[in-house]
Amino acid sequence: MNQAISNVPALVGRSSDLGTAGSMPGDRVLTTKATADVLGVSQSVLRKWRMHDGKGPRFIRFSKTRVGYRESALWAFVKSRERGSTLEA
Repeated sequence: MNQAISNVPALVGRSSDLGTAGSMPGDRVLTTKATADVLGVSQSVLRKWRMHDGKGPRFIRFSKTRVGYRESALWAFVKSRERGSTLEA
């Protein structure tokens, strides 16, 4: 596991505790702050991505004001942003 994520506090623990199917075993759900720290962006950027652009990592809505991000969703987002050249879109 990536060292940056292993030191970040989880929001609700393991996804197996949530009873969700299709997620990685031991996949933690991180807070917006922890996710922003891992990605190196501000919390407001994450909010903008969620509300307007849909460009950010997939998230879980727990309530009207509380969301979380699975570690696996962060790595899928990072992987989708990989490029081999600055000429790539």
